[in-house]
Amino acid sequence: MKDFGSPRRTPKVKIPSVESVTLKEIVRRSRAVDRALEVRRKIGPVGIAVDELVHETRKERGCD
Repeated sequence: MKDFGSPRRTPKVKIPSVESVTLKEIVRRSRAVDRALEVRRKIGPVGIAVDELVHETRKERGCD
């Protein structure tokens, strides 16, 4: 127990590199989220979070 938290017992975790996101991509994503939230507002609750709905849609379309 005396080694608990010591550097040699710390797991080696590799964090994947993050690609640089362009302003154009940020705007595109922001508009997509705005559209999803607008549709959600119009139809009301559907029992699934927007991010999960997007994920499921991507899977259905083969984009994920």
